Amino acid sequence: MDLQEYIPPKILGEFVSTKIYNGARLPKIDMQELLKFCKELQKKFEQAKYVGIRSSFAERFIRVLDRESMKSAEKVDFKKIRADTWNRFTDSIMQADMKKQRHPWDDFETSAVFFPMKDKVLAIFYGDNKEMLDIWEKNVEDYHYQDQSDRPEDVDAKGWKARKSDWDEVLLNGNGIPSQNGFTFKFTSNDDIFFAPEWKTVKPYVTPKAKRIQEQLLDLCLQSMNKNNEVQVSAVMRAIDEAKAFIKDRKNSKQINEWKKLINSKLITRLEP
Repeated sequence: MDLQEYIPPKILGEFVSTKIYNGARLPKIDMQELLKFCKELQKKFEQAKYVGIRSSFAERFIRVLDRESMKSAEKVDFKKIRADTWNRFTDSIMQADMKKQRHPWDDFETSAVFFPMKDKVLAIFYGDNKEMLDIWEKNVEDYHYQDQSDRPEDVDAKGWKARKSDWDEVLLNGNGIPSQNGFTFKFTSNDDIFFAPEWKTVKPYVTPKAKRIQEQLLDLCLQSMNKNNEVQVSAVMRAIDEAKAFIKDRKNSKQINEWKKLINSKLITRLEP
């Protein structure tokens, strides 16, 4: 949910639902303690961002590199593929930002809005990256609330009602916009993703050779079965299942070994710039 998108039911009518997906509750702490909490959490988010950028970039790069290596008899331009892959990687992030789209794999921007109360501090986390959301959930107490969903089994009726009351207090007693009713702390941003990281910092996250071989083996099998041109998602998934079954079948071991020799002869394993 965007920081500005929450509109209270008292403005649009009671049919508007309350959906606090990544809500959390912290113990009563002062601003100095809250800042310390945020700074310590920020270090974890920055580390996750560091790893996330490099592992995602490495995976994309290797996928393109191997595909080009398999279909080209000439020497593959390592530097060009790396530069093109990075440009596509950053473009996808910027396009998602501009369109306000969810991007759970390559979006590394995170923030939270905090709402001090008399006996606690509530918070809403904003970030679509799965690893970063996991970090948040491990460091706070869940306090989400939705008035159009069933109450979770681990929350009693009294506790669920208390959540509604608390969120109404911090949001509906104001204008309903989280960022204008609390304090926002930005943990990480996408703004600094301009230049490709040094290759030596990316190499540790490169897909292992064995997995690369399996991916190319699956691709060759799909090509041989003429299933790569299927459009419907269900048909593609069925084709992949059939290809995997073909690879596992011992009757096809001769063909599989021939494909593996071909892949090994073309796969680039010395990944230097």
